[in-house]
Amino acid sequence: MYQLSPNIELLFTEAGPDADQRVRAAAAAGFDTVEMWGTTGKDVPALAKALADTGVSLTSLLAEPRTNFTLPGTDLGPFFDGLERGIEHARQLGCPRIVLGSGVGFPGASRAKNLDRLVDVFSDAVQRTDGSGVKLILEPVNTRVDHPGALLDRTADAVTVARGVGSDSFGKASEHIRGLSNVNATLRLAFARH
Repeated sequence: MYQLSPNIELLFTEAGPDADQRVRAAAAAGFDTVEMWGTTGKDVPALAKALADTGVSLTSLLAEPRTNFTLPGTDLGPFFDGLERGIEHARQLGCPRIVLGSGVGFPGASRAKNLDRLVDVFSDAVQRTDGSGVKLILEPVNTRVDHPGALLDRTADAVTVARGVGSDSFGKASEHIRGLSNVNATLRLAFARH
């Protein structure tokens, strides 16, 4: 059975700007799961209360801030600080996973070397978050439509990185997607009931 998890950053905007309001609207529309981008600027206690009050589960958050891991001289301190904050928020919100982006590749290195760099960085991330109960997942994105320039746009590359990290606390996003054959039709049916 398929399960929809609407992104409250994009949907239920009519409920207001706050994530807790959008969770309540998603619940009223019949959804029992939602996802969102990140918690920066969000009232995390109010969001946690809305999730608890409605019984809605938060399926994923994005790691913040987004950064480029492969560029020489990149200071990864802000990424690891943000990841620590994200893990804390995920635990407060009962969210089981944080989605990692790949950033752009360094044009002065081969694709394989760029992927090796991701393996190193994400292996470090797994070690830093060990025991948190929150899984880190890597999401290959569509560079032709809405993520131009992103390094990771192939499932095979995500598999390569996940295998390189080699941890049960790390995976690729497609392992967690239950699948949809026609999102628009499914959403129309879901909203037609309300």
